Amino acid sequence: MASLGDSFMLPKPGVETEHLWVLITQPDPGSFQAVMVNVTTQRPHSDTTTILLPGDHPFIRQPSVIYYADARLVDVRDLDAALERGMFRGHEPFDSGVLKRIQAGVETSDFTPNKVSSSSNRRKSGGWFDKRGSDALSGRRSPKCAPDDINVLHEFLVVVVDRHVDFIPGGKPEERH
Repeated sequence: MASLGDSFMLPKPGVETEHLWVLITQPDPGSFQAVMVNVTTQRPHSDTTTILLPGDHPFIRQPSVIYYADARLVDVRDLDAALERGMFRGHEPFDSGVLKRIQAGVETSDFTPNKVSSSSNRRKSGGWFDKRGSDALSGRRSPKCAPDDINVLHEFLVVVVDRHVDFIPGGKPEERH
């Protein structure tokens, strides 16, 4: 089962280019939900809360950032099912030191969706940020501007596992012809 630090090459809904995604929490033992973020090339307008450089992960070849505005809650059972069906591919897991930097950023970025921030605060208090059960973060984030993300990866994977779809702007599925 997918777990903390695992990474995947996965297209974002509505975008054909694959991005590197990483699970930054252990799956909740009851709901199997975990928080997932993606890595994208650093641009002048990027959220620079967490910058990754070559050497931080085998996939990273240029300065990149964690795109916290697109952080998602995902059911890891759906990830596992889609991975088994070959709908996307796994990649090397993240090193624990880099992972802790990414986890800290979910709490400090002004762009983390409220739903994810609230979930990560609950997970932090339950010790799900670290494989050994210790708390990897300190402090609580007070979200400033990010609305709840309406295009949750979980919904994307459930639809994709059930039938092949393309996503159009606005996050609505449109079946392939």
